[in-house]
Amino acid sequence: MGLLPFSNLLVRHLVFGFEHLSIYQSFLAWLTFRPGLEALLIIGKFVDDVANAKTWREREVDPKAYWQEFSGGALESKSLPRSADFRQVLTHLNDEFMHPNPAFTYRDTTVKTNAAGHLIEIQFFDVSADLHEAHLLAYLNLMDNIVTASDSLVAALCGPTGVAASARTDEPKERNRAVQLAKDATAKKVMQELGLWTL
Repeated sequence: MGLLPFSNLLVRHLVFGFEHLSIYQSFLAWLTFRPGLEALLIIGKFVDDVANAKTWREREVDPKAYWQEFSGGALESKSLPRSADFRQVLTHLNDEFMHPNPAFTYRDTTVKTNAAGHLIEIQFFDVSADLHEAHLLAYLNLMDNIVTASDSLVAALCGPTGVAASARTDEPKERNRAVQLAKDATAKKVMQELGLWTL
């Protein structure tokens, strides 16, 4: 089976995440996509050294060896272009979307006070169109970077394929919109940390 199950994980979670984006649930999109991104990084580790596959498979037998090879900076690989950037995105996803820290806990909650007292609103969907668009542009840019890096990885293993290409049809327009959205500090952080935009 080799690398195929991991590439399937990447594609599956990419699609599941995009489904959440299509219904204005950007926070669930990143949470859903996270295993796919980790699968991509694992592919890079396996290509670096086939012995890493055995370490991964036997992680319950020897958890210390597993953590030494597959956690933190060790998850970066030489074989996968931009591996360090992708691992940094994974770190941001863990910090922002996996753990109930204060930002995570209060993100969807708004408290309003009126004459009758306090009203707590809980939102399950993005309420800011601009922030949602920043998440969408971040997601698309990250996917484009993943396609490019994956194509380079496959070309290094098998020779040039000429199959993978950017799906973008109007990148200057996307960049202009990203620059506009980046005037908001939160949107800029999303696009840079999660989408690897250079703004």
